[in-house]
Amino acid sequence: MTPAPAKVTPWSLEVAERACPRWLACEIDERPGTRTAFNRWRIRNALVARANAAHSQLRAPRAEDFAPPSNLLPEESAVFREAGAGYVRHFGGRDVRAVAHGGARADYWPKRNLTVGGAIDLTVEDGDGDLELRQLELWGGHVCADPARSAKALCAVLRLARVASGRRLRVRHVDLLGDDADEWEIDWDRDLPGLAALLDERVAVVRDRARSPSPRIGQGCALCRHAEDCPAHRSAGTPPPPTGLDDVRADDLVGDIVRLSPTAVESWYRCRRAFRARHLLSLPGRDAGPGGANEGLLVHRLLHRLHQEERCGDALRMADLAESHSGGEGVDPARTLGFLDRHARRCPRGAASVGHERELARAWFGARPLLMVTGTIDAIWSHGGLLDARDYKCGMPQVASLRESAEARVQAWLLAPLADELGLQLRLRHEHLSPDATDDPDPFEPDSEDLEEITSELTGLGVAVGAEREWRGVSAESVCRTCSYRSVCPDVASRRAGEMAGPEVL
Repeated sequence: MTPAPAKVTPWSLEVAERACPRWLACEIDERPGTRTAFNRWRIRNALVARANAAHSQLRAPRAEDFAPPSNLLPEESAVFREAGAGYVRHFGGRDVRAVAHGGARADYWPKRNLTVGGAIDLTVEDGDGDLELRQLELWGGHVCADPARSAKALCAVLRLARVASGRRLRVRHVDLLGDDADEWEIDWDRDLPGLAALLDERVAVVRDRARSPSPRIGQGCALCRHAEDCPAHRSAGTPPPPTGLDDVRADDLVGDIVRLSPTAVESWYRCRRAFRARHLLSLPGRDAGPGGANEGLLVHRLLHRLHQEERCGDALRMADLAESHSGGEGVDPARTLGFLDRHARRCPRGAASVGHERELARAWFGARPLLMVTGTIDAIWSHGGLLDARDYKCGMPQVASLRESAEARVQAWLLAPLADELGLQLRLRHEHLSPDATDDPDPFEPDSEDLEEITSELTGLGVAVGAEREWRGVSAESVCRTCSYRSVCPDVASRRAGEMAGPEVL
């Protein structure tokens, strides 16, 4: 009896070595999962449709080809306009015609008993019949057109081999919201055998890891469609029956599972419209927020490295890392060293490490929509009967005590099962490493009543997110002035009535 075909996608091939083995097994077998709203494709699908329409005849794209469709929200329409302009900037001046490639359906290859999916954004041909595969980046990801280095390009090129029938193929991967672009020429006689062998190698890795489908808790739980019956989340309870498809609303941006994080919860309380833009629609920020984003990422990365090397507090090593890494990030090395030194004074050196950049996930399945909360804790140690968890901050404290912080309360809720498993009292600290910060907020040591209260808060919040339909902005200057969506938000505090273009349909 022939076994069922395995299903792979560019994403499963790319993350095979580090992904949850159980997730890989479920994806390979195409097991049905929780209904998930993948909203970032709303813009992508609309853009590809407009591009296909523009190239229905042999011609170059024009700006007027990319009017936003009426079903996009104002923030989405703003990104769509910018992406459309980016398409004309990258591809204008060249007459091409769209080619039907069947990329909307996964391809089944009988000889390999393999189904290969993934997005083929756009395929076009010029007047000479030469083909071009256009892969479009909308979320600031790395662009790479070489199929030997990109699983996305690899799957797309191999799936186009039948359509190409030996015709010349150029692959172009471009960032429509920026200037990054890459291209690669495919010589079928030269490249096809090696690319097919590379696919077989990557599929073998996926199959091998999926043979022992043990679950792995982590950030991957946030996007997993198979959490309802996952052994790792057995304590979350038994999910009620799923909603029938006839009951699904057209304006539902959540699906059957609400996915939260400490940052998302804080965003919900600050401004629901910004929460929707970032955490449901996955829109790239359009406006600069508070300064120091690069600096903060660099400090986190260097502290992680110092702890991996067990050299936190080593003055020479800290100075070397600050000097060698800061310049490329546009950050002052002396300032970076100051951040590292201020942590070193607080670091519980000699304590047993429980993890650095430790990924956590915790679910609650008592009602629909289901709730999945994920987060990453910068550093965790065990000493003196404590589970000592730290979150590094490069900005100024906003609260006097972490008990008052929505972000910290969610972090504590995520950490509680680990503390219970190890038989330790949880203590959560936020280390504010800025030279302008004189004191850290009081740490949070939650007791059972605190944790029950947070559980009730989060489960109620999950229901509220699933039921929300208005998504009104807070319209407060103190919030809006640092929001990365302020230039495209109809509710921004400084916007005059009628200034925002484009109707809100959903």
